[in-house]
Amino acid sequence: MRSETRTDDERQDELIQSFIYGRFEDIFLSQSLRAQVGMLLAASLIAFIWLNRTQAWPPVAWEAAVIAVTGWRMRYTTKFVRAATEGTGSMRRIAWLLAINGVLMAVPLVAFGGFDATERAAISIILLSSATASTVTTSGHRSLFLAFAAPMLIPLAGTWMFLGGLQNPSPGEWWLAGLIIVFLLFLVGLGKQVNKVFEESSKYRYGEQQLNAKLTRALQQAEEHRLVEQQLNAELTQALQRADEHHQVEQQLNAKLTLALQRADESNRAKTKFLAAASHDLRQPLHVMTVWLGVLRQSKIDEDTRGIVNKLESMNQALSKQLEGLLDISKLDADIVTPRLAPCSLDALLTGHQQAMEPVAHLKGIHLELQCDESLAVATDETLFSRILRNLTDNALKFTRRGGSVRLSLQRDGDDAVLSVADSGVGIAEKELEYVFQEFYQVASTERDRSEGLGLGLSIVRRLCALLGVQLALESKFGVGTTFKLRLPLSSLEEEPVIEIAAPEVVGLSVLVIDDELDVRESTQALLRGCNVHLAASGAEALKIAQAVFIDVILSDLRLRDGESGIDVIQQLHLVRPEAHAVIITGDTAPQRLRTVISAGIPLMIKPVDPQKVVRDFNISSRPSQQEASSPGR
Repeated sequence: MRSETRTDDERQDELIQSFIYGRFEDIFLSQSLRAQVGMLLAASLIAFIWLNRTQAWPPVAWEAAVIAVTGWRMRYTTKFVRAATEGTGSMRRIAWLLAINGVLMAVPLVAFGGFDATERAAISIILLSSATASTVTTSGHRSLFLAFAAPMLIPLAGTWMFLGGLQNPSPGEWWLAGLIIVFLLFLVGLGKQVNKVFEESSKYRYGEQQLNAKLTRALQQAEEHRLVEQQLNAELTQALQRADEHHQVEQQLNAKLTLALQRADESNRAKTKFLAAASHDLRQPLHVMTVWLGVLRQSKIDEDTRGIVNKLESMNQALSKQLEGLLDISKLDADIVTPRLAPCSLDALLTGHQQAMEPVAHLKGIHLELQCDESLAVATDETLFSRILRNLTDNALKFTRRGGSVRLSLQRDGDDAVLSVADSGVGIAEKELEYVFQEFYQVASTERDRSEGLGLGLSIVRRLCALLGVQLALESKFGVGTTFKLRLPLSSLEEEPVIEIAAPEVVGLSVLVIDDELDVRESTQALLRGCNVHLAASGAEALKIAQAVFIDVILSDLRLRDGESGIDVIQQLHLVRPEAHAVIITGDTAPQRLRTVISAGIPLMIKPVDPQKVVRDFNISSRPSQQEASSPGR
């Protein structure tokens, strides 16, 4: 069974690589005509300089050869490249074509010593410009770029170096030769970044296609229940429309990648904006699905239908878990994560964590061990530290084979507590160790579950450790396993009494739901059927309702239609109903908007959420009298 899994993963890797090869081939062929025209123009300029200097037949013959090669390329390049039977074969053919062009462009260097300084500079600029342009036409692929640029720039550097002869070297000419080599290396590094962006965008497109395929299969499984099918079809139509918008945004981002490489700060802001938009558009239909699933859970349905609902809930939870990573990154980017340090018993925390993760490890066939030498206490934020521990354990379980083990251990080291998460998994190659904490980076392994995570877990771990002052260390040996160590100073533990308060039942409360999406309003009303639910699509509608009836709880979206803000609406409603509890429920994770909500002092929850749980969390101890409720000025 394991060999079959590995074979499937390898086949998946081959499909992704084939997709990247195909996309590169299409882009290269679409740019081939423009590239050949550019090469012909550059060669014509060099031929003119050469002919003006020598008045002989060599420049004419060379220009004729360039024209012949260019004409052949224009007519036969597509046929020649497409004739390859596999992706690597087409790449080799492209490399041969580029190498022929590069060697041909370097031919005039045989007469380099006969040119004056101005002519040499002009020829050098033309060749350097041609090499620079090739970083775009080759999408930064190193071997293809060097196949074209190296035959031009290395001989060019050599001609400058030995222009004065071995007996009479010129320091200035040697410096120029060195600068040409340095520029070639710079172009190699720039090409590496361009190629990385190209491959990431290709993988994103491939993943988008796979996600659409999974959604289609989910629709086929849900066909037995008519109401669920209708809702999912409507949501999928919206999702496909948003996917098309995302595709257009992706094309715009790809067009600006070259500029983004030179402006790192602008690139980071564009990334944050894109993640916030994608998170918002995905959370909105996911939130509606969560609410309707809650309605189905409370309904009387047969066992077959309940099985379908359970499967949908499992898929819903998996998508929600992946979006949590995007939300955590957005909160960290927005600087709204403030640690609340308090005494924390690490051994108790680790024991509870082991008990919570044991069922997950058992399903994967992995032994989850716990080793605590003694009771140790530290001062930390227990919630944030638990997130670090959960991410590290999830990561260990992903990369550990069935039958392997993951060990959680805690020990004292001087005045520090050292917590370790060690696995017997596949390990990390040395060349990848420096990248594992980067956002969206995923170690290339056939053992991991490709459906789990977006490559954000370890990036969140590193940033939370920095926020909490925890020293993070990584040790790994490929094929043996990986160990993460967390070191933090010991502290005294002061026990505080825990007071449990029973949550009020969600029955009979007056709830005002404000959202410009009809699906959200209707699904929330269906779930809160034990309450008096009032629906509003705008601030004006909400204000009319609040003036007419008493309101216990206000549930509002952040971004309403026509630029209206949920913050402004809640503040207006509190002038009429100051006693009403209010919360913002949004799928928007843009850092600036998150900061705005936090600074307004309004509780914030990110979709998908359970509206019933939100209402239940408000501790409403008493209800006003009918006389009080009828007065909007309370």
